[in-house]
Amino acid sequence: MTLQNFCLKESEFGTLAFSSRKEMNDLTTGTGRNRKVTHHCYFLYGQKHAGGLDVFVPVDAVVPALEHDQTVRLVNPVVEGLAQRSDGGGIINWVVKVDTLEAL
Repeated sequence: MTLQNFCLKESEFGTLAFSSRKEMNDLTTGTGRNRKVTHHCYFLYGQKHAGGLDVFVPVDAVVPALEHDQTVRLVNPVVEGLAQRSDGGGIINWVVKVDTLEAL
């Protein structure tokens, strides 16, 4: 089975505010010496995401300096499924990838 990416309307994310940069959650490829960061993780929150939302931005994207509680807009958000094997089958983690974040 193939996982398909899908896009959500901006209104489905609601108003989001910047909380912090989460370096421990950056997306990577490879292992050991060959490990490379592909996307930086930014933690956002809003009324529709009370528990917070990890948003991933490519390493080469330009992201403005953000202040805590600053309102942001997601540029071209795509929700992508990352599949992972487990003992009893598989696990799918849904992640939000964007081209960049814009400060409002």
